[in-house]
Amino acid sequence: MVQGETALADSDEKRDDVRELEGDLSRWFFKERRRQIRAAHKVRWFDYRIPKLEVCAGLKAIRTATPRPSARRSSLTKRFQKFEIGAAEVNARLKVMNDAQGSASGATEELGELQRLEAEIARALSKAEKDFIFMTGEAGWFEVRILTADMMNGLEAILAMDSYPASQWDRLKQKRSRILAKTRSSGVRIKAILGGFVVAQCRHKPELHRRLAVDIRQYLGEHPYPKIAAKNLEILAGFLADPHDGGVSDANKETAPEDARARNHRQILLGTWLLARKDDDPSIARLIEEELEGFLAESPVKVSPSMFQDLLN
Repeated sequence: MVQGETALADSDEKRDDVRELEGDLSRWFFKERRRQIRAAHKVRWFDYRIPKLEVCAGLKAIRTATPRPSARRSSLTKRFQKFEIGAAEVNARLKVMNDAQGSASGATEELGELQRLEAEIARALSKAEKDFIFMTGEAGWFEVRILTADMMNGLEAILAMDSYPASQWDRLKQKRSRILAKTRSSGVRIKAILGGFVVAQCRHKPELHRRLAVDIRQYLGEHPYPKIAAKNLEILAGFLADPHDGGVSDANKETAPEDARARNHRQILLGTWLLARKDDDPSIARLIEEELEGFLAESPVKVSPSMFQDLLN
């Protein structure tokens, strides 16, 4: 019984050593993988589409550029082999862990065009990084210790070989930038038009102006940065005192560019206030419901009603 217990204890100790070594090896692998990916990002490697033959040849050249010491993986693998765990099984375990991490990072919810695009961007980058790590593995990067500076210099040399076209990841990012720019532009235009709507209503309804001016002052004063709050109040001071104040919404072709920008700024501030208060003040919501559609129809500026669909509904 004593011999059996001793053998069992030795077996348990052996398994603990195996688990410890497996943990060391997996931690080293993911740390090395992150280092390689970080170096690739620093040289903007993933912005370009490079033929695989050139990638493989270039990565192998970087590995063999100078005599390099063995990577820590070799010593860890040898210790594994002492416990009769083959290198093939170690690599298989690492591959399973790598695949599991890669598949988990791609899970995103696809709602709306921008969100779908974000998901595509994430998938494109994940695939590019996975392909890159696969090829560095094929080129033997994990078998030797390569300094990060050597990695970056070698990758930059490959990129300098030819004017490579943009990668799918880069093209998707450019598409996202165009959509965001268009969205921001549309948002500013909507606020400016709504600001003109507020001015028009206040000019025709003095009582409405007196009531709204109080709320507009309060809203502008609530800005978290006092200096910006004071500046915004100063910009709208003329309109808050008199709805017929010149330059707020009068579109004059001879207006100087700086005056036109100031007028647009005032209208954007008023439009921002209207969007912020419409859900809290039933009278503002009613004003939009009763008057906005007519204002848009009579506006000298061509306006697409679809831009205001949410408000009109």
